[in-house]
Amino acid sequence: VQRHDTVMLPGDTIAETQPVTNRTTLRALVDSTVFRLSREGFQRLLHRWSAPAFKAQSTNTPEIIVPRRTRGRMACLMPLSESIPSEEIVLAIARTVETETRQPVLRLHVGGTRDESPRPLPGHPGIVFQRIADGGSSRALEALARGLDRAAEEFAHVVVELAPDASGLAFREILRHCRTVYPLLRQDGESLFELNLLVREADALGAAAPPIKPLVYLGHSENAHGLSRYIEETIKRPVHFYLREAVDGDQRLQATLRRLGREICGLTVGPALPSGAA
Repeated sequence: VQRHDTVMLPGDTIAETQPVTNRTTLRALVDSTVFRLSREGFQRLLHRWSAPAFKAQSTNTPEIIVPRRTRGRMACLMPLSESIPSEEIVLAIARTVETETRQPVLRLHVGGTRDESPRPLPGHPGIVFQRIADGGSSRALEALARGLDRAAEEFAHVVVELAPDASGLAFREILRHCRTVYPLLRQDGESLFELNLLVREADALGAAAPPIKPLVYLGHSENAHGLSRYIEETIKRPVHFYLREAVDGDQRLQATLRRLGREICGLTVGPALPSGAA
């Protein structure tokens, strides 16, 4: 996706060159945000979300999906951009959960085509790492569901990382298991477009959907550019945290990740003020 985002008001037009008709003019009927995607970017989105995500809404009765009940706390971090240091972020959160709870934590990576058995993460004896294929086929999807069920039965705390190129089917299965989903995005059109698709998938579950809490990753000197208000108005989910790149010993990122880890394991703390305190 190139940074050619455009806000169109009713009556505005945009022209795109076509190989056959030479030129086609599109006119906005309502307020619209237009994103320009490269051919490669669009193909990658199609691969991830599949054709049903782009279909017009059907008048047929929607499928009712019953969420699975799990015992362990399971949260999913979902990078929407390959430029986000997701491995560092997920590890810091898992380390915080292990430290705060004094219980083993499963760091579960969902993506690719091969499974890997659970194994202790080198240098972190309290964290177990496992890889599960992303469910690109019906058999792999069944294996993913069994793996998520088993993880929730064997570990009190599971931190799931969904690979950026994982399929939409894998995300739907994770929606059925996780208590909370944290999309990790940058300030670009591709991230916002994928966040929109992600939220549509969650909204299809209705009240059964877990909370979607966007996390925006910023460069060290990057400004937010009013993104919080844009996401809240269009996606109907406020930005949960801003994660700023750590440079020259800046500890703000680690502090925010520790706060997020405590939230995921249910040990968020805050000051208790006596009655009448200002």
